[in-house]
Amino acid sequence: FMHGFILFSQQKYDEAIPFFNQASQDSGFRNLKMCYYYRAQCNGELNNNIQAVQDFTKFLNIDNLKTLASAEAVYNRGYYKMKLSDNRGAVQDYSQAIDLYSTALQNEKLPNRNSYLQKLIDAYISRGLAKADIQKYDEAIQDYNEVVKLNPQYALAYRLRGLAEIKKNDKDAGCLELSHAG
Repeated sequence: FMHGFILFSQQKYDEAIPFFNQASQDSGFRNLKMCYYYRAQCNGELNNNIQAVQDFTKFLNIDNLKTLASAEAVYNRGYYKMKLSDNRGAVQDYSQAIDLYSTALQNEKLPNRNSYLQKLIDAYISRGLAKADIQKYDEAIQDYNEVVKLNPQYALAYRLRGLAEIKKNDKDAGCLELSHAG
Protein backbone atom coordinates (compact mmCIF):
# COMPACT_ATOMS: atom_id res chain seq x y z
CA PHE A 1 0.00 0.00 0.00
CA MET A 2 2.70 2.48 0.98
CA HIS A 3 4.66 1.84 -2.20
CA GLY A 4 1.51 2.51 -4.21
CA PHE A 5 0.81 5.61 -2.17
CA ILE A 6 4.31 6.96 -2.82
CA LEU A 7 3.87 6.39 -6.56
CA PHE A 8 0.44 8.02 -6.38
CA SER A 9 2.01 11.03 -4.64
CA GLN A 10 4.54 11.23 -7.46
CA GLN A 11 1.66 11.16 -9.98
CA LYS A 12 2.83 7.81 -11.36
CA TYR A 13 -0.72 6.52 -11.47
CA ASP A 14 -0.25 3.62 -13.86
CA GLU A 15 2.65 2.35 -11.74
CA ALA A 16 0.71 2.72 -8.46
CA ILE A 17 -2.33 0.66 -9.50
CA PRO A 18 -0.62 -2.79 -9.32
CA PHE A 19 0.48 -2.05 -5.73
CA PHE A 20 -3.06 -1.07 -4.72
CA ASN A 21 -4.32 -4.21 -6.51
CA GLN A 22 -1.92 -6.35 -4.51
CA ALA A 23 -2.76 -4.71 -1.19
CA SER A 24 -6.51 -5.04 -1.86
CA GLN A 25 -6.15 -8.83 -2.10
CA ASP A 26 -5.73 -8.97 1.69
CA SER A 27 -9.28 -8.57 3.05
CA GLY A 28 -7.84 -8.17 6.57
CA PHE A 29 -5.62 -5.24 5.61
CA ARG A 30 -6.49 -2.35 7.92
CA ASN A 31 -6.26 0.19 5.06
CA LEU A 32 -8.23 -1.92 2.58
CA LYS A 33 -10.75 0.82 1.89
CA MET A 34 -7.93 3.25 1.11
CA CYS A 35 -6.58 0.85 -1.54
CA TYR A 36 -9.87 1.33 -3.39
CA TYR A 37 -9.88 5.08 -2.77
CA TYR A 38 -6.41 5.66 -4.20
CA ARG A 39 -6.88 3.15 -7.00
CA ALA A 40 -10.04 5.07 -7.93
CA GLN A 41 -8.05 8.31 -7.96
CA CYS A 42 -5.39 6.70 -10.17
CA ASN A 43 -7.96 5.30 -12.57
CA GLY A 44 -9.69 8.65 -12.76
CA GLU A 45 -6.44 10.41 -13.59
CA LEU A 46 -5.88 7.83 -16.33
CA ASN A 47 -9.43 8.39 -17.71
CA ASN A 48 -10.51 4.89 -16.70
CA ASN A 49 -13.77 6.43 -15.54
CA ILE A 50 -15.82 3.24 -15.18
CA GLN A 51 -13.14 1.66 -12.99
CA ALA A 52 -12.89 4.88 -10.95
CA VAL A 53 -16.65 4.78 -10.28
CA GLN A 54 -16.45 1.10 -9.32
CA ASP A 55 -13.52 1.65 -6.96
CA PHE A 56 -15.14 4.64 -5.26
CA THR A 57 -18.25 2.49 -4.80
CA LYS A 58 -16.15 -0.26 -3.16
CA PHE A 59 -14.59 2.34 -0.87
CA LEU A 60 -18.01 3.73 0.07
CA ASN A 61 -19.37 0.26 0.78
CA ILE A 62 -16.56 -0.35 3.26
CA ASP A 63 -16.48 3.15 4.80
CA ASN A 64 -20.29 3.28 5.03
CA LEU A 65 -20.31 7.09 4.96
CA LYS A 66 -18.56 7.28 8.34
CA THR A 67 -15.71 9.64 7.46
CA LEU A 68 -15.10 12.86 5.56
CA ALA A 69 -13.25 10.71 3.04
CA SER A 70 -16.71 9.42 2.10
CA ALA A 71 -17.74 12.94 1.17
CA GLU A 72 -14.67 13.19 -1.05
CA ALA A 73 -15.31 9.76 -2.57
CA VAL A 74 -18.98 10.37 -3.32
CA TYR A 75 -18.15 13.80 -4.80
CA ASN A 76 -15.43 12.30 -6.99
CA ARG A 77 -17.67 9.41 -8.02
CA GLY A 78 -20.22 12.01 -9.14
CA TYR A 79 -17.52 13.73 -11.19
CA TYR A 80 -16.62 10.52 -13.01
CA LYS A 81 -20.29 9.69 -13.53
CA MET A 82 -20.66 13.06 -15.26
CA LYS A 83 -17.68 12.20 -17.47
CA LEU A 84 -19.59 9.01 -18.37
CA SER A 85 -22.72 11.10 -19.14
CA ASP A 86 -24.56 9.61 -16.15
CA ASN A 87 -25.84 12.99 -15.02
CA ARG A 88 -28.73 11.59 -12.98
CA GLY A 89 -26.31 9.38 -11.06
CA ALA A 90 -24.01 12.35 -10.62
CA VAL A 91 -26.88 14.43 -9.18
CA GLN A 92 -27.50 11.69 -6.60
CA ASP A 93 -23.83 11.57 -5.64
CA TYR A 94 -23.48 15.34 -5.44
CA SER A 95 -26.61 15.47 -3.26
CA GLN A 96 -25.06 12.97 -0.91
CA ALA A 97 -21.79 14.94 -0.87
CA ILE A 98 -23.73 18.13 -0.05
CA ASP A 99 -25.38 16.37 2.89
CA LEU A 100 -22.04 15.05 4.18
CA TYR A 101 -20.23 18.39 3.82
CA SER A 102 -23.14 20.27 5.41
CA THR A 103 -23.14 17.89 8.36
CA ALA A 104 -19.37 18.22 8.75
CA LEU A 105 -19.60 22.02 8.73
CA GLN A 106 -22.02 21.89 11.67
CA ASN A 107 -19.13 20.57 13.78
CA GLU A 108 -17.54 23.64 15.33
CA LYS A 109 -14.26 21.77 15.89
CA LEU A 110 -13.84 20.90 12.21
CA PRO A 111 -10.28 21.69 11.09
CA ASN A 112 -9.86 23.46 7.75
CA ARG A 113 -13.42 24.81 7.92
CA ASN A 114 -12.92 27.11 4.90
CA SER A 115 -11.66 24.19 2.86
CA TYR A 116 -14.84 22.22 3.56
CA LEU A 117 -16.99 25.25 2.86
CA GLN A 118 -15.33 25.46 -0.57
CA LYS A 119 -15.97 21.75 -1.08
CA LEU A 120 -19.65 22.31 -0.26
CA ILE A 121 -19.76 25.17 -2.78
CA ASP A 122 -18.07 22.95 -5.39
CA ALA A 123 -20.64 20.22 -4.77
CA TYR A 124 -23.52 22.68 -5.31
CA ILE A 125 -21.89 24.00 -8.49
CA SER A 126 -21.27 20.49 -9.81
CA ARG A 127 -24.81 19.35 -9.01
CA GLY A 128 -26.14 22.46 -10.73
CA LEU A 129 -24.09 21.66 -13.83
CA ALA A 130 -25.36 18.07 -13.85
CA LYS A 131 -28.96 19.29 -13.49
CA ALA A 132 -28.47 21.80 -16.29
CA ASP A 133 -27.14 19.02 -18.52
CA ILE A 134 -30.44 17.16 -18.07
CA GLN A 135 -32.34 20.41 -18.66
CA LYS A 136 -33.55 20.86 -15.08
CA TYR A 137 -32.70 24.52 -15.21
CA ASP A 138 -34.89 25.65 -12.30
CA GLU A 139 -33.25 23.07 -10.03
CA ALA A 140 -29.80 24.11 -11.28
CA ILE A 141 -30.65 27.73 -10.48
CA GLN A 142 -31.64 26.69 -6.94
CA ASP A 143 -28.19 25.14 -6.49
CA TYR A 144 -26.50 28.29 -7.74
CA ASN A 145 -28.69 30.30 -5.34
CA GLU A 146 -27.31 28.20 -2.47
CA VAL A 147 -23.79 29.03 -3.59
CA VAL A 148 -24.61 32.74 -3.59
CA LYS A 149 -25.96 32.40 -0.03
CA LEU A 150 -22.72 30.73 1.03
CA ASN A 151 -20.49 33.19 -0.83
CA PRO A 152 -22.15 36.27 -2.36
CA GLN A 153 -18.90 37.18 -4.15
CA TYR A 154 -18.67 33.89 -6.08
CA ALA A 155 -18.88 35.12 -9.68
CA LEU A 156 -19.11 31.63 -11.19
CA ALA A 157 -22.48 31.08 -9.49
CA TYR A 158 -23.88 34.23 -11.10
CA ARG A 159 -22.46 33.24 -14.48
CA LEU A 160 -23.92 29.74 -14.34
CA ARG A 161 -27.22 31.06 -13.04
CA GLY A 162 -27.30 33.50 -15.96
CA LEU A 163 -26.62 30.76 -18.50
CA ALA A 164 -29.38 28.62 -16.97
CA GLU A 165 -31.80 31.55 -17.19
CA ILE A 166 -30.91 32.03 -20.86
CA LYS A 167 -31.45 28.31 -21.55
CA LYS A 168 -34.89 28.74 -19.93
CA ASN A 169 -35.48 31.50 -22.51
CA ASP A 170 -35.40 34.28 -19.92
CA LYS A 171 -32.74 36.30 -21.69
CA ASP A 172 -33.28 39.46 -19.63
CA ALA A 173 -32.71 37.67 -16.32
CA GLY A 174 -29.83 35.74 -17.80
CA CYS A 175 -28.08 38.84 -19.10
CA LEU A 176 -28.58 40.57 -15.76
CA GLU A 177 -26.92 37.61 -13.99
CA LEU A 178 -24.05 37.58 -16.47
CA SER A 179 -23.57 41.28 -15.96
CA HIS A 180 -23.53 40.75 -12.19
CA ALA A 181 -20.93 38.01 -12.63
CA GLY A 182 -18.72 40.46 -14.48
